[in-house]
Amino acid sequence: MQDAPNTIKLEMTEGCNFRCGMCGIQGIREARGDYKFMDLETAVHIAGEISDSGWNSKIEFALRGEPLMNPHSVAIIDIFRRNLPKTHLMVTSNATPLLKPPGVHANISRLFDAGLNILALDAYKDSAKAIEQVRGYNAVEIWDYSNASKKESPYTKVKASRQRIFIMEDMEEAVLTGQRVGTKIGNNHCGAGLPTLVEPLAKRCARPFREMAIRYDGQVMLCCNDWRGIYKAGNIDDGSLEEIWNNDAFDAARKHLYHRDRNFGPCKGCDNTSFRVGILPDKVGKQDLPVPTADDRKTVDWASSGEPMTKPVLRPWEK
Repeated sequence: MQDAPNTIKLEMTEGCNFRCGMCGIQGIREARGDYKFMDLETAVHIAGEISDSGWNSKIEFALRGEPLMNPHSVAIIDIFRRNLPKTHLMVTSNATPLLKPPGVHANISRLFDAGLNILALDAYKDSAKAIEQVRGYNAVEIWDYSNASKKESPYTKVKASRQRIFIMEDMEEAVLTGQRVGTKIGNNHCGAGLPTLVEPLAKRCARPFREMAIRYDGQVMLCCNDWRGIYKAGNIDDGSLEEIWNNDAFDAARKHLYHRDRNFGPCKGCDNTSFRVGILPDKVGKQDLPVPTADDRKTVDWASSGEPMTKPVLRPWEK
């Protein structure tokens, strides 16, 4: 049985009010908007499942869109806080939805009053107006990565009572230069954001070992980089989160990735590189995974077959 995920990424919104050049949103949307929102019923279902699992995972509201465009974002945070009173709850946003009435400071207060403890804001050029107003919010501590020594990270698990705002770098510039919070990353969103690799990386990937990514509609992604949903890892209606996390689709993918075989589904052209992969599959490096079998190969091929969960929009390198 796989260790519980360190992080559960949840999609409040599929769709964005930005169209950044490096982002996978252009691989699933022809234009801005066309939002699909997590509804309250789905939020209640997922929050209850996480509570029942007993997992101590961080929760990050992010994935394939701008979470705060969801008109129920405050109510969804409240649902998760009521179900998970001690859990690290984080929102990653481009900050611009905070400009809507009743205004930036009031909207931030609503999020924190609902139970959010970490608000991470990417300081894009188009976010400048909102970010400037955020800097004047004095009810919680603000860490500004444009002028701070980067000793703290919004991704570090903290107590639910610890509320902070992190003003991050310009995400577009950070990805295109390969730097994010001082850390080199790959981020081509499996070809939806930037061109795919010609040959698969012969490296382990830790994401399906350490994070669970759930779309707005309850479908479970293999990882947050598979923006189009090529690999079908499960659905919250298929069983408990623990059952999904340990199902055949995840198990077969982990075996291939553990043995440095990315030659399947969305992983073929993905440029993601992970850290501390030597201690996989568990958190302390005491376990091992067998070499994938022919049945495992059939499973990853089956999970990658058929239409993606989200209809692709072809990028220039795909035409």
